[in-house]
Amino acid sequence: GARGPPSMLTMAKLGLPPSALGAAATVDTLKKISSLEYQGVALPLLWTYAIGQAILGNFGLDDVNTLMAASQEDVERIKKANPQLKDSDFVVPAPGRPK
Repeated sequence: GARGPPSMLTMAKLGLPPSALGAAATVDTLKKISSLEYQGVALPLLWTYAIGQAILGNFGLDDVNTLMAASQEDVERIKKANPQLKDSDFVVPAPGRPK
């Protein structure tokens, strides 16, 4: 929501759910790691999966099989340089978003 001086806070505003980034910052990653380990996630992948679910998941970016690139042009360049990635899914920042 909008920022303002602390004197403008109300109980209703304090009761609002946190933003996606704020929610991610308060996730108990140790509990998340324990849960993933219990589910059988391999030890070398625990941190990747935990951060993916705890932080990136709030933004729909937690698919471990999806790659990230800075632009659609970069996707084309990456696929051309790495033919084994030709069928891979990529996400790129939405147009007009800050870099």
